[in-house]
Amino acid sequence: MSDSAGKTYIGMYVDSIAADSTDPTKYKWTLIKGADGTQGIQGPTGANGQTSYLHIAYATNATGTTGFSVSDSTGKTYIGQYTDFVSADSTDPAKYKWVLIKGDKGDTGATGSTGPQGPTGNTGATGPQGPQGQTGLTGPRGPVADESMLFGKNSNFLDWTGTLPVGYSGQTGTAPTKVASDNSSGNAVQWSVTDGVQGYMNKQVTNVPYSQYLALEVTFKLTAGTIDSAGVLIRMEASVDSDTRIDFKNYIPDPVLNKWYTITEVIKQPSKTTPAGYTGYTIYPMGAWASFRPITAKTIQFDSVKVRPATQGEQYGFENGLLVNGWVKTGTTLIDGGRISADIVTTIQAYIKELSALSANLGSVKAGDITGVTMDLAGGKFIVDPDGNVTLKGTLDGATGTFSGSITSNGATFDESESNVPVTAEIEDGFLTVKSTHTKQKWKGYSFFGGWVNLERQNLDGSRLYNTYINPRYTAWYDGKGKGSIIMHVDEGLDMNDKPIINVKLMTFRKGGNGWKIQESPDDGSDANGQLQFFTGDTRRATIGLTGNFYITGNRYVIQNSGGSYEAEGKLSLLNTAGGTEMHLGSDATSPYVQSISVFNRTYSPAANMYVTSSGVIGRTTSATKYKLEIDNSKVDPYKILDLNPKTWYDKAATEAYADALTREHAGEVVDWAELDIPQLERVSGLITEDVIAAGLPEYATYEFNKDGTREVEGLMYDRLWTLLIPVVRDQKEEITLLKEQVKSQDEKISNLEARLAALEAKINI
Repeated sequence: MSDSAGKTYIGMYVDSIAADSTDPTKYKWTLIKGADGTQGIQGPTGANGQTSYLHIAYATNATGTTGFSVSDSTGKTYIGQYTDFVSADSTDPAKYKWVLIKGDKGDTGATGSTGPQGPTGNTGATGPQGPQGQTGLTGPRGPVADESMLFGKNSNFLDWTGTLPVGYSGQTGTAPTKVASDNSSGNAVQWSVTDGVQGYMNKQVTNVPYSQYLALEVTFKLTAGTIDSAGVLIRMEASVDSDTRIDFKNYIPDPVLNKWYTITEVIKQPSKTTPAGYTGYTIYPMGAWASFRPITAKTIQFDSVKVRPATQGEQYGFENGLLVNGWVKTGTTLIDGGRISADIVTTIQAYIKELSALSANLGSVKAGDITGVTMDLAGGKFIVDPDGNVTLKGTLDGATGTFSGSITSNGATFDESESNVPVTAEIEDGFLTVKSTHTKQKWKGYSFFGGWVNLERQNLDGSRLYNTYINPRYTAWYDGKGKGSIIMHVDEGLDMNDKPIINVKLMTFRKGGNGWKIQESPDDGSDANGQLQFFTGDTRRATIGLTGNFYITGNRYVIQNSGGSYEAEGKLSLLNTAGGTEMHLGSDATSPYVQSISVFNRTYSPAANMYVTSSGVIGRTTSATKYKLEIDNSKVDPYKILDLNPKTWYDKAATEAYADALTREHAGEVVDWAELDIPQLERVSGLITEDVIAAGLPEYATYEFNKDGTREVEGLMYDRLWTLLIPVVRDQKEEITLLKEQVKSQDEKISNLEARLAALEAKINI
C-alpha cells in the first residue's frame, strides 16, 4: 500500500481505525495514470472535427511548481488535469487544475485489545551488596600489598598525557607541571607557588570497598623555599565526610633541599562499618594549602602518592603500638631482621622496651622523664652530680618550689646582710618575690629572675599605694636613652615619650569588659604567625590579611552618619564569594563606568524598564495609570513618523577609545586588548534625535539640563516612538478590510463566470 510506483489507480476510504485496510473493496478507486503518460487521452471528436485531449500531471504542492512530472506519480501528493486540442502534455504547471490526493495523517484510532504475553525478559541486574559480616580472627602477617591494592593506579605519575596525571580530575590554584623524577622511573608532580597562593590537585577513587584502616606512603622533596602548607589530604566521601590531614611540617619541620623523603602512615577512620552514603575516597596531593598553615613560597616535587587498605598486620600493629607510625625515611633504608639502618628516621611515637646503650651525636634532644646518675649538658651549663646538686648557668623558666640561701640574679644579690631593713625572698604567684619592710612604708619587689620586675609601694597596713610591672627584654630598662623593650602595667596611664612599642604578642582592653583583644595569629586564634585579628573572647570579629584585605565576620557594614562613601584609588569592587555576584566601579579610556557581569547574566522575558537620569540616578520606568496624571489622547500627527529615514553611524566613544589604544600602542605602550572594554567597531542602525525633532516629533526626544538651566538634546524614546504606528496601522487595517470586501465581491463574480463557462464547455464536449 505504500509503493505507488507503476500504479494507475488510487483508492481512498475513511474510518476511525488508524491502520490501512488490505481489503480493496473498502476503497473508492480513481484512474490517476493513463495508458501513455506522454500524450493526453483522446476525447470524442468535436463538432468542428478537432480532437480534445485530457492531460494529467503529478506534483507535491498545490500549484504544481514542486515535484512536477507528467509520468511519475511516486511520492506525489497532488494530481493536476486540463483539456485542450493538443495531444502532447504541457510542462506548464499553471495550465493544470490541482487536487490533493494524499492528505495529512489522520487522528490516531482507538486502542486495540491487549495482545498475547511476550517471552520472558533477560535476568535483572545484581542487587545491592548485603551488610558486612563480623570481622574474623587475625591471621598471620602477610606480605606488603602490591600495586593492585592501591586506590587508583598511576601512583608514580608515569601516565601523563594532558595537563594533569592520568586519574587526576581537578586542580586548584597554581597548576602543577610534569618533571622527570630522579628518584624513580616515573614522573614527578612539581608545584612552584608564591606566598599566599594555593596549589593542589585531586584524584577521586570510587567503586572500592570501605576500609577503616588505610596505609599511606608519599615521597617528596623540597627544591626551594620552606615546607609550610605542603602535605596530603585524604577525604572519605560519605553523607558525613571524614578528612585525614598529613601536614609535612609536623613530620619534617626543616627538610634539606633537593633531598627525597618518604612518609608512611597508618590511618584509622572513625567508623568501623561502612558509613551511610559512602562513595569512595578523594586523594589530594598538596603543594600549598591554606588550611595546613599560612602559605609560603616554595618549589616542591611529589614522586609518588600511594594509598591502599592497611594489611591485618598493620592494623594489629597500629592498635597495639607496635608500629613506628609517622615513619620518615630518606636515602637508603636497610631492614635486616631486628636491625634498622637508615640515614634519618623521624617518628612521632616509637616504643622501645629496653635500651641498654645509646651512642650518638644527638644534637638537640627533647624528652619527658629522664632517669640517670649524672648529667653534663650544654657544655657544662647544666650539671647534676652524683649527690644531686644542680649547677645552672642558663635561665630557669617556670620553676616552682622552695629555695634557701642567697639568690643572685643578673648581678643583683638579695639577702638580709645587705640591708638594715628585713628582707625576705619567697615564691609568690609563680614569681620570685623580694620583700622589704620600712618603719614608714613598705616596699615589695620581684627580681629579674622570674622575668618580671614588680615595684609596689605599700602603706603600713599593707594596702597598695603605687604599683608598677616591668618586663625588661634584653635585661635593659627603657629610660629614653637605651633601646631596650619593656612591658608595663601602670595605674594612671603610660607615656612612651614618642617611642614605639614593638614585638607585641597580644593586646587586651578594659578589664571586666567585653573581652576585646588584638593579636597576630591564624583565624583560629592559635599561637602562630598569621593575620592581624580582632577578637572578643574566643570569637573572631575582624581580620586584616597579609595583602591588606579587610574581613569582618558580621553580616552588616554600617556608616553611622548622615552619609559616607567607599573610596578606592583604582577599581572598587563588591564581591559575594558565596553566590559569585560582583559589581565594579572603575574607569577606562572611554569614561568612568559601573559594571556587573552578574547583572548581565541575570535575564528576564519582560521589556526593559530601567532609566538613568542625566545626573546618573537609576530608576525604573512605569506605565500604569496609578503613576500618571491628566491622561489624554495624543494630539501628535502620527503620519509624521513616515517622514523619518533610518540612518547608520559609528559610535563616537568606542571609536575614540579604539583610536586612543592604537595611539598608546604605537607609542610603545603594551596594550592588553583582552582587558579593554571597547565595543566592536561596526555601523549602528537607528534614528537621529535631531531628525525626529525636525520631523515635528520633539515629544519623543530626551534632554539633559545644563547648569545654566538650558536643556540639550540627549537621546530618543525608541520604546515610545513606535506607538505612533498604532493609528497608522489602524487606518491601513480599515482600508484592507474594505479592499477584501471588494475582492470578495469580484471573486464571487469570477466564480459565477467560471461556472457558466464550465457549463458551456460541457455542452461543447457532448
